[in-house]
Amino acid sequence: MKPKNHLLQEISHTGVYLGIIVLVTAAFPNIGTAFSGMLEKTGIFDHISSGMIYFYTNYFYTDLIDVIAIGIGILLLGVIPKRKNDVEKTDKQFIVFGVFAVFGASWIGSFCVQLLEKIFSMTGHELSDHALTMHQGQLLPLVMISISCVITGPILEEILFRGIILKNMEKYGKMSAVFISAICFTIFHFNFLQIVTPFLIGILLGILTIETDSIKPAVIAHILNNAAVFLPDIWLESTMATYHNVAAILNISTIIIGMIGAIFFIYKSRKRICVIAKNEVMETGVSVKSKIFYVLKNPVMIVLIVLYIIEASYFLKQLIV
Repeated sequence: MKPKNHLLQEISHTGVYLGIIVLVTAAFPNIGTAFSGMLEKTGIFDHISSGMIYFYTNYFYTDLIDVIAIGIGILLLGVIPKRKNDVEKTDKQFIVFGVFAVFGASWIGSFCVQLLEKIFSMTGHELSDHALTMHQGQLLPLVMISISCVITGPILEEILFRGIILKNMEKYGKMSAVFISAICFTIFHFNFLQIVTPFLIGILLGILTIETDSIKPAVIAHILNNAAVFLPDIWLESTMATYHNVAAILNISTIIIGMIGAIFFIYKSRKRICVIAKNEVMETGVSVKSKIFYVLKNPVMIVLIVLYIIEASYFLKQLIV
């Protein structure tokens, strides 16, 4: 066991690296938006369809930033550590319920957004509907946006957050790694209204990862969740083809599946998680709360949190009409 002060100092230094990685994913998209605006004025996009411009400036650029963040993560933290176990040895029901539980976490997040909308409506304000902007009749942009939302985005994010960040933080304790990676995942999304969703999903995907010693179940869960959330908006709303009926059926189905998955996932993992958390404190001599605090107390993380609060305030101000 490392001395307590030495361990906390090491965790704090690692927190600086995590802050740099997340800062890259948070700051670069804003720089990219400004840069895209400058390029548009030069006429470089004149011969490209509006749909493809939307894809390049919103989705392709975001995926590119994820790749850059993964590269920086590897330089600062190292590659994803080798697996100790084999995912095939893990209880298959645990994995299935864990994947379904992500749907439940997504629904809880949506419920919180709706609750916030109700609260604002009671004060005489209304939150604008900032849905995905689709381009009717443009097949290629729809295909490319779908690939980014449902395939490349989830894969890259899982490599970064459950692969590089969580797996490298496991040496300080598994539950600490789960919560720290979930916090980074939440800040990465920089969306105040959606703050509950990425945090809960991050916790579930983290537990799936430490229990299976693989990011594959997390990748599958992330892909399926994004498919359920984004594909109806991307394809059905753009064509207005029975959008509301299909969306309603899909929402009800995911709520039922998600709630069942969450209940069974909590039931099957509750004892194991308690044991992991207890053993972590005994092995390191430091509580999970203290480790999280030392990760967040460094200057880079503090700047990130302040930026998140500013972004949340600005975002909320823009939503109120």
